[in-house]
Amino acid sequence: TNVSACGYAGATLPALSAELVRAHSQRGVLFGALATTSMSDMLINYVAHLGPLVGRCAAVVGFMDGGSAELTLRLRVASFGSYTTGEPLPAGGGQAGRWRHARALFRAAAGAGLDLVLSDVDVVWLRDPWPYMQQVFALQGGMDALISTDTTSDWTRPLPAHPRLPSLPAELLLERADVCGRSLNVGILALRGASAGARALVDAAAEAVSLIKQGAIDQGAINRRWKGEKTARAWRETRGLACDMLDGAAHVGVLPASQFLSLLGYSVRKLHLLRDVEPFAVHATFLRTQLPVGKLLRLREEGLFLDPPAHYEEGRFLAYTPAIPLALLQQPPIARGAVPTAHMALVNAQVAQFRDALAVARVLRRALVLPRMHCSCELGFGPGHVTERCDADSAISLPYDCPADHWLEPKLWLALGWAHRERGFLENPRVPDEVQRSRAHARKCRPGQPAGCCLTGATPLSEAQLRASLGGCEARVLELGEASGLLRGFADARAGDRFDDDVRSALSSWCCTTDPAYKAKGGLVTYSL
Repeated sequence: TNVSACGYAGATLPALSAELVRAHSQRGVLFGALATTSMSDMLINYVAHLGPLVGRCAAVVGFMDGGSAELTLRLRVASFGSYTTGEPLPAGGGQAGRWRHARALFRAAAGAGLDLVLSDVDVVWLRDPWPYMQQVFALQGGMDALISTDTTSDWTRPLPAHPRLPSLPAELLLERADVCGRSLNVGILALRGASAGARALVDAAAEAVSLIKQGAIDQGAINRRWKGEKTARAWRETRGLACDMLDGAAHVGVLPASQFLSLLGYSVRKLHLLRDVEPFAVHATFLRTQLPVGKLLRLREEGLFLDPPAHYEEGRFLAYTPAIPLALLQQPPIARGAVPTAHMALVNAQVAQFRDALAVARVLRRALVLPRMHCSCELGFGPGHVTERCDADSAISLPYDCPADHWLEPKLWLALGWAHRERGFLENPRVPDEVQRSRAHARKCRPGQPAGCCLTGATPLSEAQLRASLGGCEARVLELGEASGLLRGFADARAGDRFDDDVRSALSSWCCTTDPAYKAKGGLVTYSL
């Protein structure tokens, strides 16, 4: 046993207790999360963002698989409490176990006279949400819980009015109660500890999830249990801000989707910019793939993932800006379900430049900084979802900067093992000045200028000529004026063919068309070289 920085005396990884909860709460609220060691990347990022916002000794993490000494130590250094749930996690996930543990954490917080802000560890906290939540609870008397949402009226065109919170006019008021008829996201959930309604919500969630199949998603079951038999039409006709759940036994408010965002709302549709507000949190959900590799790729390119210093400080990099065919930037109106041919041509033209820049990076043994790619048609969720305007029923401004997972398959791309950095890497303030200042532009050498960071011959160059021209460049960042046409090809033709095949294998697709020609692929239209 030992004494933590928060004054808690006990085992390094104890069981959940009232003493542990009281030692790791401030301002009458406990921030809590549940995790496994397999979530270590997301957990460390969660702690790194939340800790400075809420202060020391204000949060706990429950490990559902026993945890690890390394993670426990890192949490203690950050003044986070940690505990073991004392129950092996079932094979294949175990959502039922997770909600039993969430219920236990709520009861421990409530028993200590505390409210609980429970969130998934793939939530990136950007601002302390508690002052806002306190004001909302005070304004909306009788509210038992606040929850985030997947879909809201903010995602329609034109955007409806959204009033500000009177006591905090820089912040938005809750979503209208009719939004409760859509999917509520349990990844961010604020619960009043003294509320019988909050207890009923947590008990009902644990009960609902205990009945689902192994490996099934918990959120749908919880939504159905809380909402009961109320129809979509009845929800649309609901007025006010409080959503009656469990036949009126609990009252829930929906947090504003423009400030408690999914990655779709934050990095693609940019709801916070449309509403001119500052986000409180970004939940790594509602993206092309829910796999951790996809979440990490997107969080990195948005500057929301805190990598170790070596990620920013070590290595040599190659950067370029795609040449955009202006005639393709505007996708003409399409019939709903049709293939957006101009958009496909636009992305394919940029993919060809990406292939060429990647080849140069491989020859020069530099890490390629992924480019900002432009898309003129939004990615849909299924066949026929995208409208004639080429938006997915949203207020998105077209064309838009498409995330890497909109044109690359994250898992397949990362499996190639090629050195790279995320889109926006050189704009990240964590990249040290010594890297930012060490730049060279690969232009044609001036008469008498020695080779090193300039091109000595007419392009396209052979592999050997490219290495002779630019291989000795000591600049940490080498910027290409034009990626296409710089390299003639690989010295080994078979290696070049394998390289092209690998690039093709990592390309993603646009979703989705109802054209019968693409039915076998579920309406997906694959990008190509």
